[in-house]
Amino acid sequence: VSGSECESIVNEIVDDTISNITASDLRDKEFTADILTRMGKTVVAAANTAVRSIACGSFKTEAYEKEVYIPIGKDIEVGGIIDRLDVCHHDGINEYRSIDYKTGNKAFKVADIYHGIDMQPVIYALAMRMLDPKAKISGLYYSLMHNDYPTIDVTSKDSTAYSQIKKNTAFEGVTFAGTDINGDYIVADLDRVESPLEREDGSLFFKMKGDDIVADKRIKSYSDGENLMGYVRDKILETDKEIKSGNIDISPIASGMASACSCCPDVSVCNVDNPVPRTI
Repeated sequence: VSGSECESIVNEIVDDTISNITASDLRDKEFTADILTRMGKTVVAAANTAVRSIACGSFKTEAYEKEVYIPIGKDIEVGGIIDRLDVCHHDGINEYRSIDYKTGNKAFKVADIYHGIDMQPVIYALAMRMLDPKAKISGLYYSLMHNDYPTIDVTSKDSTAYSQIKKNTAFEGVTFAGTDINGDYIVADLDRVESPLEREDGSLFFKMKGDDIVADKRIKSYSDGENLMGYVRDKILETDKEIKSGNIDISPIASGMASACSCCPDVSVCNVDNPVPRTI
């Protein structure tokens, strides 16, 4: 699907949705329709990013919304739904990557994984390993569509709006690759994720300096990936042990300006913001 075809499809869907909303009895329907109109370019950009990521490198999409259940230890099972699962077959092995589509202001941060705030992508890696014990995990990514839209006026340049839209629809995550004896990442592993030709118009997966990939936080070694999976597995077991031992204190972990409360479904009935004395 070309960029223009993708834009045409998305615009048709948005226009139909707006028509249905304005013809409905929904409260604040005009306001909702206006928000959709303003977000049109962001939705198109997010769709183009998704289409481009599907075509990138040597990977092919194997499944959408794949439901997985992962046994951890003797009596723990963790479940989830992988939005998109890609696979690359090479040299007799399978290499997997997961892509999770995120709206709102979600961001991919390895620090959040270590703090136990956001272990979801690594749990998916554990699931992929269970599907194929000999497989390699190539990457864990979030495909973003932030719900804020560019603030522009008559004096704004097109590049200002484009820059904000690009930021709103970023592709974030970590790529795993092998290393040589000097500790440099193996080029063939990175090229399977995204070819040099595909990187010419800007990379989805890597930070670039000219034609060269910058070895920053977006790239980790395969062994780093294995260590991360081991850490999350141990963290789940540790949390289970604490809960079973009676440790159910309200103690959210903060990460910058955010905390675990921001993604908790029970925040509306929780007393963490207005604690009351506990008596047993």
